Amino acid sequence: MVLYVGDMPATVQEVRDLADQVAPHGQRNLSKDSKFLDLLVQELVARNHLFLEARRRGVEKAQFLELKEKAVAEQWVGFHYRTVHLEGRFPVSDDEVKKRLPPSPEWAAVREIVVETREEALAVLQELKAGKSFEGIARDRSISPSAKNGGKLGSRFLRGRSDLFEKAVQDRFFTVGAGEVIPEPIQTPMGFSVIRVEERTPLSADERKALEESIRADIREERFGALVSKFKERYPLVTNRKNLEKAASDPIGHLDLPIASVGKNEVRFGELYYFVEAAERVGFKPKAMKLNDWESALGSQYGNLLFREAAAEEGLLDSKPVRENLLRYHKFVVLEKFRENLKRDTKVSDGEIRKRYEEMKPEWRKTRWYTVTMIQLPTRREAQAAVSRLRAGKSLEGIMPDFMHKVGPGGKTEIPSRKMREEEIPVDIRPAVVRMKPGDVGEPVAVSGQGKVAGYLVFRLDDVEKGKIPQLGEVRKALEERLRTEKIRLATTEISIRMSKTVGMRELNRPLLEKVVAEWDAKRSGGKAGTEG
Repeated sequence: MVLYVGDMPATVQEVRDLADQVAPHGQRNLSKDSKFLDLLVQELVARNHLFLEARRRGVEKAQFLELKEKAVAEQWVGFHYRTVHLEGRFPVSDDEVKKRLPPSPEWAAVREIVVETREEALAVLQELKAGKSFEGIARDRSISPSAKNGGKLGSRFLRGRSDLFEKAVQDRFFTVGAGEVIPEPIQTPMGFSVIRVEERTPLSADERKALEESIRADIREERFGALVSKFKERYPLVTNRKNLEKAASDPIGHLDLPIASVGKNEVRFGELYYFVEAAERVGFKPKAMKLNDWESALGSQYGNLLFREAAAEEGLLDSKPVRENLLRYHKFVVLEKFRENLKRDTKVSDGEIRKRYEEMKPEWRKTRWYTVTMIQLPTRREAQAAVSRLRAGKSLEGIMPDFMHKVGPGGKTEIPSRKMREEEIPVDIRPAVVRMKPGDVGEPVAVSGQGKVAGYLVFRLDDVEKGKIPQLGEVRKALEERLRTEKIRLATTEISIRMSKTVGMRELNRPLLEKVVAEWDAKRSGGKAGTEG
């Protein structure tokens, strides 16, 4: 443990969580920064003081809180078992990889003409023999999206693999030479395809190595799938459909209702509700979900429940890393509920809002307001594609996550924009935004979380205004939330000060703290972390 506040320990993972929250943007080597380490200790102590106060007020006994904690814990235990405990359980030898390698690995690039019937495909083959243009027929008659490119498929295909086509189909690309048409139509889910091989290229050394790693991963995945099948036989999901249907009709009213079992573990609807809430935190609308949506969600949660049962059977729930992380999630759920209570009980009067509005006017007169459109995407490739589309004035439909869709005038899909002051712009993109002109689209910026890259921000500056004083109605809600946040921050600080008089910090393990921060720092810079304790 890193330290104790009274008898309450602060774990390694809590240090990582807080480091993500309070680390100065862009700074590295923070394990040697005594001010940063002191800040972490201060935040750890304050967090645990807050938890102890929440416990004193009985928050741990709040209705359904144990269901929320169970849902969060099941997700983590399932993930930990799958990614940590099973890691290395499926070794794959070089001989196994070689057996699956094609005799002469190579790429094929192809064009296709897809028609609805075999007769049409045979007619196309005859026209090609008569000298007609493959590209021309593809543009005029192919029902494939590739028609507009003269039938050219953007992907390259490997012998012995299944990429866009089934393996048996793909292998036929290597039965003819470059520039030749496969003499028989090939049936695919879209119709009947006439294929011309454009080129065949041997793999480079790096590509061959990547292929071997891909084959190795496939074998691991097959073995993992076989293990999952055994787990499913041992711990079947037994659904009480009648209860699930009842809960789906009134989610909040049936959180405690048993809806399924997995092994010896009874699953109540609240666990499923909070599992979905965590996954769909933005735009979660339980009343809009139908019975089949809840059944699908239960199927998704089944994996976590399955691995939790396996972990319990192997005694992993009593291991040190799991116990400490379960404590971490217990604190997280309790503190979240405590903050919800504080927010609910903290009132802001109309007079306080109006007073703050008047106080803000001088600042607004000299403030720049930036209207910024921004979305976060999981990979750099998706982010770069979004940037290219924005710069070309195109829609992001199909790229943007569904929950961020917003339909504007004429049914056009838009992405949400936000008006904010310079200090409110996310720190990851602030330096770029303040240098941009309206209409400019920035380069994707990596954002971190849990000590690693969590996604990439894509952003466009839509407008800049200076000296504008907003109407009270435009900012009332924001001012109310700001005042409430300030009151809550003051209240939590007072709690920590009061608690520190009776419950102090003890047993600070400074070397462990420095080691954890060094590993966390290395991980967000591209290294690895691995300390538990």
